[in-house]
Amino acid sequence: MCGIVGLVRRSGASTTDDRNEIERMRNSLRHRGPDGAGLSTLGRSVLGHQRLAVVDIDGGHQPMEHAHKPIQVVFNGEIYNHAKLRQELEADGVVFRTSSDTEVIPYLYERLGPDFVEHLDGMFALAVWDNENETLVLARDRVGQKPLYWTQTTHGVYFASELRALLESNRVERSVDQTGMRLFLRHDSIPAPHTIYAGVFKVEPGAHLVFTHPTDPPQVRYHYNVPLHSDLQVETDPKRRQETLWNHIVSSVDHRLMADVPLGMFLSGGIDSTVILAAMAECLPAHQIKSFSIGFEDESYDESDFAKEVAQHFGVSHQLSTITGEEAVNLVPEVLGQIDEPFADPSIVPTWILSAFAREQVTVALSGDGGDELFRGYPTFRLDPMVQHLKQIPQFLRGALPQKMAQLIPQSPGNQSASFLADRFSSALQLDWPHIHFAWITGLRPPVLDSVLHETFRGDAQQITDSTFQAVNAILQRLDPDDQKPLGLVAALYVYLYLSCCVLQKVDRASMAHGLEARAPLLSPDVIANAFTLPNEDLMKRGSSKRILRNIVQSYGLSDRIISRPKKGFGIPVADWLRGPLRTFAEDLLTGSEIKSSTVLDADTIANLWGEHLSGARDHRKELWALLAYRVWEQGPYGPLHS
Repeated sequence: MCGIVGLVRRSGASTTDDRNEIERMRNSLRHRGPDGAGLSTLGRSVLGHQRLAVVDIDGGHQPMEHAHKPIQVVFNGEIYNHAKLRQELEADGVVFRTSSDTEVIPYLYERLGPDFVEHLDGMFALAVWDNENETLVLARDRVGQKPLYWTQTTHGVYFASELRALLESNRVERSVDQTGMRLFLRHDSIPAPHTIYAGVFKVEPGAHLVFTHPTDPPQVRYHYNVPLHSDLQVETDPKRRQETLWNHIVSSVDHRLMADVPLGMFLSGGIDSTVILAAMAECLPAHQIKSFSIGFEDESYDESDFAKEVAQHFGVSHQLSTITGEEAVNLVPEVLGQIDEPFADPSIVPTWILSAFAREQVTVALSGDGGDELFRGYPTFRLDPMVQHLKQIPQFLRGALPQKMAQLIPQSPGNQSASFLADRFSSALQLDWPHIHFAWITGLRPPVLDSVLHETFRGDAQQITDSTFQAVNAILQRLDPDDQKPLGLVAALYVYLYLSCCVLQKVDRASMAHGLEARAPLLSPDVIANAFTLPNEDLMKRGSSKRILRNIVQSYGLSDRIISRPKKGFGIPVADWLRGPLRTFAEDLLTGSEIKSSTVLDADTIANLWGEHLSGARDHRKELWALLAYRVWEQGPYGPLHS
């Protein structure tokens, strides 16, 4: 895992400060690649690279060049099928100088052009500069496990693994983008291609951009879409379906054990991470496997007993770090302050802690990310059939009565309390399908979202409507969905708008902050394709989610306590912390004198939300945490108020 940066300047632009700019940008990503740095110029390009050495430690230095043609590459990630690609290229006469997976890229590009990306199985963000044809290609993997930002200036095209690196060029105007801000509040993060700053963009998951002139817009090509319309033959025998899926998972895990450095895995004791550990046990002897988890004092958030039981069952070395509430609270300002773009999923705090803990012993960690989205693990999937029936009821009737009833439930603390869930559920009922799902699982609902923005920042009614639903509508247009498979479409939307822009972004930022590479075997193309062929009976049955994965876990003899446990999530007690140990920190940022002069946020509305939350009248944990995350970012080194 690494950090990449680069510039392709326009013809005739001054080259005086180019190398210094790219060096500054590259150095800002040292946390992503502490093992080495490279910088190279070719024609109008300057490419930079910070390296975390995982494969071919001695030979994988970047930028990497074609041996005979003016083609250069910078690459972040892993290509799991590089051995197969290498064999095919060697059969065509290519002589490789290293065993690095990166080296296949310039030769694939030479043969196939920009669409070579379709042939890569991996997690990656990459840039290819073809000096002869003056073409720049920027690409991300199928589901966006690795980030890639870009911007066009009067000087040329700049790109980087993180926004902070683009800011180091001093060519980005720190102007908060209205659409980006609304998407952040709506989704807890900002889905690609948007970012928090106007004129700065992300490459979308499963897409590559082709620039043939540094001042013209790029051509956007999609090399992968979640396979709603799979050509795979569906097995009629449930046992064969389970066997096929399991073989794909084991194969994916085996490929992701590729490393020349110590390797382990994140273990919560939930179904997804247990499946990954079971697959690792098929590939490695138990004494070679290390699992890592963290525990919490608050039992409603703690999963450490489950993780310990699973680790003992497989006989692996389990490492547990128990975190006190005080330790976690003290980390909140640091974690939020280290993120270069507003991000409101509070589980980044425990993920940050877990990554730091694991990095003390390993450089690579496997995770169960993707299981909830692919195998219908979220409780909201079980609510979807009801939503289909609600379509017949007028919008204004759907939420009014349920919301009033929800407000009668007494406020209670703890993870996923009844009052919190009832409020989230009822307040979203006025939205149409499938938008209702993203009001349930992520950020602010539209009425509250509008009210927390300053009146001069909101835009007109049509702008508000367009930007609120923009991300969902864009994915619907991209996927060309089949109306006969609503749950499959919802799962695909979760992949793009929750897994990619929240879960994977969280894992990338938290792990790479500590120089740790996180790998997600459930996100291999074979596992994804197979998951979208499964009938509902394999996914949800008698109120149980992820049925087929639970059956796999059961086949390994684990206890019913593990197999049947409900989903808990990887959270922190935000509601209580805001009223307790985080109160002073949050109150200063959310109700202090500085927010009253904000041109983005409405200070009066936020003060009301804060007062209701403190009094216990309402649980505004989601809204207040998102606003707190924004305010920390706004005042920090990557925000618009930084000077």
